[in-house]
Amino acid sequence: RRAGSRGGAGGRRDEPRPNGAPASYKLLNQADNAWNPKFGSAEENADELEAALKQTRSILNKLTREKFERLSKQLLDIPITSLNMLKEVISTVFDKALDEPNFGEMYADLCELLAQNRERWQIVKVTQREDTGKYYYAMSKNPAEGDEWKGPFDTEELAQEEAGKASNFKRILLNKCQSEFEKEGIYKELEEEETAEKAKFEAGEVPEREYKLHQLEREEKAHKVKRRMLGNIRFIGELFKKHMLTERIMHSCVTKLLNNGDISHPDEENTEALCKLMATIGKKLDSTNDAKFRQSIKVYFQLFNKLTTHKLLQSRIRFMVKDLIDMRANNWRARREEAKAMTIAEFRKKAAEDERRKEQASRSGGGDRRDRGGGGFGRRDAGPRTGMPEVAGGR
Repeated sequence: RRAGSRGGAGGRRDEPRPNGAPASYKLLNQADNAWNPKFGSAEENADELEAALKQTRSILNKLTREKFERLSKQLLDIPITSLNMLKEVISTVFDKALDEPNFGEMYADLCELLAQNRERWQIVKVTQREDTGKYYYAMSKNPAEGDEWKGPFDTEELAQEEAGKASNFKRILLNKCQSEFEKEGIYKELEEEETAEKAKFEAGEVPEREYKLHQLEREEKAHKVKRRMLGNIRFIGELFKKHMLTERIMHSCVTKLLNNGDISHPDEENTEALCKLMATIGKKLDSTNDAKFRQSIKVYFQLFNKLTTHKLLQSRIRFMVKDLIDMRANNWRARREEAKAMTIAEFRKKAAEDERRKEQASRSGGGDRRDRGGGGFGRRDAGPRTGMPEVAGGR
């Protein structure tokens, strides 16, 4: 919309001019329906951001399947007033999804709902220069003085279109997934810290008790790093099931985790991540009608079969790959269901079914096999993380 004129009676503040604009820059004369920008201070914007994030965290901490409809509506009602605020809210939801991987499906549902209702968060302001007729946009409902106005654009529609891309919920979320997937050397800092302190311990500069305490702390940090990495893999899979990522991107991820088919020196952590991803998306991938993708799946499982006897992999990882092969043979039904978010009614129904199965097993003298494997965490032969294909825009 056209903005009001600069200056004027009543002590009105001057309008900002886009970065790099000449001193002669001025906006059009005021129209009856002109947009009159309101400027907020950096402190006011920071307070709004903190309030929005506090409310977001509170909602996510209470989120369950039973309360999903009510709490998701509350999240949609949070006033988002800038691109920075939108990104921080998305980051908060993203971090929660990675911290609670067993509830990834619920958080994917939440992200799908937020993406579908993104028009409720209109944070773009467009204005026009009087001397050139060009359009500029700012990514805030109430731009603070000094905020950058991006442009120029020949039409208001082009400015709105470009601003829409920059503030697209799905694009921002998927770029977060990509950035997390492509992280390299995720244990490098911990490994360097361990090497340095071990040298000091062996030289007698660090007491044994202190060294062992710090070792435990590093192991806990490594566990959290690995949990986040695997959580991201699971979350990517759940987003794919919600059609927020394409089949092509999923195949690219699988191929890269398989080191483009070279399994002579398989990375254990990538193999574990691959098993988590395939357990999440395998059934959907396997139902494709695309002949090329069906051939790819055939190749994947030829490689998986080789990994089950690979001497460079721990037995825990080999059994994990075997379970994945068994899962596919069983129509993608897992031997043991993992915990996931469910309503109270669903939980009671499942508990009753489990009780019936136990009674039947006890009468027949059978039962489920015990879980395979064990083992620790952290990378062995930690190499660079494989890259995730470009996902911006979900294509």
